Amino acid sequence: MLDAFRLNGKYFGSGFTHVPGGDDYRNRSVLSYHYYCIILSLVPVPDNSTIPVFDRVLCDDVEGPAIFRSVEVDLAQLGGSAFLTEFGGCDGSPACDEQLDWGLDAADEYLQSWAYWGNYFDHVPTIKRLSRVYARAIAGKPLAMQYIASQRQFYLSYYIDPTIKQPTEIYISPILYPQQSYDKRFLVFFCLKFMHTTPTPAIPGRSMVGLTR
Repeated sequence: MLDAFRLNGKYFGSGFTHVPGGDDYRNRSVLSYHYYCIILSLVPVPDNSTIPVFDRVLCDDVEGPAIFRSVEVDLAQLGGSAFLTEFGGCDGSPACDEQLDWGLDAADEYLQSWAYWGNYFDHVPTIKRLSRVYARAIAGKPLAMQYIASQRQFYLSYYIDPTIKQPTEIYISPILYPQQSYDKRFLVFFCLKFMHTTPTPAIPGRSMVGLTR
């Protein structure tokens, strides 16, 4: 497990040169890492205040993306996969919620698994914030996935692998969408639209998409 490493190169990064056990274990190894914006740890935002503009740019546009890119560099060398095993563990303030939302969106953008660092602040609102639509099984190679919480919209694009006989599964949280209060056609339409525009000629004319709750 690693706390956030912000650069990658000769003197920075995780420091690993291979996964435990060697190359035979690449396909069953996971790099665990954390992310908290360092400036917010050094200079906390006052209670009930949002993140100042300068701090937000440093966190969301500089430091945060550098963390995820650094993980990608390590994975290219090590193999295996990555898991964001801690983020968002703060006091439930507006600034904390902003960083939590950023972490969730970034995990989608970089196709990362994640685990929230639980605390004792505002359990019910936090659970709702953490409840997201996501693809828990993809019948092919994922290219992009994003749940836009403010618009309640989910996007998924992937290359279909015709050798996979099981369907793609999209999980829809009953906390966010009770009693199936969502539009199935929009989700299926997006997958089919991508399928027909992919440049890979071997892809068949249809693919199963399952919605689970």
